[in-house]
This record gives sequence, structure tokens and C-alpha cells, in this order.
Amino acid sequence: MARILVCDDDLAVNVVLGKALTRQGHDVRTTFAGDEAIARCVEGGYDLLILDLTLPRVDGFAVLQRLQSFNVLDRMPVLIVTARQDREARQKALELGASDFLVKPFELDELSLRVRRCLERGPRRRLPGAPPSADFTPPPFAVSAPPAPLAFSSPGLQAAPAPGPAPLRVAPPALPPAAPQTSPSPVAAPPSELAGRRPAPPDATVPIVRWSALSSTEPDRPDCVGVIERLRALHLVRFFHLLKLTGWIKLRKDHLEGEIRVRDGELVKVELTSGGSPALDSVPALRALFGWESGQFRLRLGDVEDPPAIAHPTATLLKELAAAR
Repeated sequence: MARILVCDDDLAVNVVLGKALTRQGHDVRTTFAGDEAIARCVEGGYDLLILDLTLPRVDGFAVLQRLQSFNVLDRMPVLIVTARQDREARQKALELGASDFLVKPFELDELSLRVRRCLERGPRRRLPGAPPSADFTPPPFAVSAPPAPLAFSSPGLQAAPAPGPAPLRVAPPALPPAAPQTSPSPVAAPPSELAGRRPAPPDATVPIVRWSALSSTEPDRPDCVGVIERLRALHLVRFFHLLKLTGWIKLRKDHLEGEIRVRDGELVKVELTSGGSPALDSVPALRALFGWESGQFRLRLGDVEDPPAIAHPTATLLKELAAAR
């Protein structure tokens, strides 16, 4: 089993890679920010970094440059997973020390093969002429324990302390400036369903999400928990639809509780309750949940057996409800 860090600002990619690699036996952590990935990799303990090139604040090229200055690439391979298909991006990433380059969209079988190959080969050797920095010592980290993440007890959505110790919050070290780029990096357009509406990534000090291998005997245990201030219900439904996933999303705000069930990317059932009593269902419930700006959510990928209760195509609903916001 390898310990893998995934760095991508797209929630859908983080969820899919996190769960797919966990089910293959790996210990997977995910983050949205390049500076957080640098801090974690310099701290050590990871066998592989899966890195997107298009990231806020610190892009993937800058991450590679800074990891190289810290000698991290001498001990850990990096697999680039990006929507960029241009030859220049591939060549630059490999020159900066990446071990492999995979273009989105991709099949999970191919991802598994690339991950296995990176782990077997190990880090790339430093290219001739690359500046040596063997005597570099990373600066100390400021480490503090944040409040325990929100978890939920079952049944229902009553808040409960998360099991185990709280994850550590690592403040990134002072980093050398990235080399200036001669021209802006072209960015491949995201899929139309997500274009222009991707949620802002969390700050680098937000604890990294850890994905756990789930047992079929724990049907109410979520794959992921979070707050609606970071990721709205609209964004969560979008990535289920875009990737044709099956599972449920449960949301809670004060005395209100909502549940959205999706099968193969299509909405199956939506309910909103108030104090345990039914309040809204179907499209009115979905419209109300999309309007929430605060609260908590949890989601899980898995079987949904409910008969379809929503007649409208999900793509149409997403378009209409997003335009009405």
C-alpha cells in the first residue's frame, strides 16, 4: 500500500481519484491548493503526488519547481493529471521532474496502470544541468491541531465528534519564488456543466481530506463531509451528473434536513424536511437546497434503489436552476 497525495482544485477529480485509489488499497489524502501540497510533500511521508497543472495561487509548474528546490523530487515521483493536451505543457512538466503525464478525461484502468508504474519506477533522476541542492534543509513547520471535523451519527443527521484525533494543520514554509513564465499558460476549457461555476477552493490551512475504504456493512457512513459555505448543493449535484455517479447527498441546516439521491448521474429523488416532518420534495426541494449558503453536507457513492421520482432531465434542471440563482 502506498501513501498518495492528490492535488486538484476540482472536487469531482478529488472525489473520484480519492475513492478509486483507496479501493485499490492505497492511503489517499486530497487537497485543493498547490501551496498546501508543497508543504505536505516537503514534510515527507508520501510515496506519490498526483498533481494538476491548473491550480489557484500556485500552479502545477510552480509546485514542481519548488519541490525540486527542496530535493523532494529526488525521493518521490509525481504523476501529472491535467486537461491540458498541448505538447509544451507535457514537455515542461517532464523537464521540471514529473515522472508521467496523463490527460483528462481518462479511464480509471489507465490511471491505475500509471500509478503502479510510477511507484515501481520511483522518482525520476535529476536532468543534466539541474541545480543541485543536496545541502538544503527545509524550514521548520508551524503545526497546530484544528477543531475536530464535523461528522454525523446515524440514523439522522445529528452532529457528533469525528472519531480519532483531529488532523494536523500544517502552515506552509517560506518558499522561494517560482521562476517567471514567459507567457501565460493556456488552460483547457472545463466541461460545459462546470464551466465558470467551479467553487472556490478552500484555504491552504484547511485540513486535507482523508478518504477511507468503506464497508458494505456501513451503509450510512459517508465518503466525504464538509460545509456548504465551501461547496454548495449545486456543485455537488453537478459532479455527480458530470461523472455519472450513483449515491446520495445529505444536507443539514438548523432544523432543516435535505437528501438528494442520484443514479448514474440522473436525479432520482429529492426531499426536504423541517423538524423531521416532510416540507418539500422533487424540484421545489431541489430549488430550496440549491439556495442554501450555509450548513453541512455529507455524501456517499453507492447503490440507490429508489424508483425515479423526478421526470425532468438532470441537465435541464441544472441549467434552469443555476440560471435562476
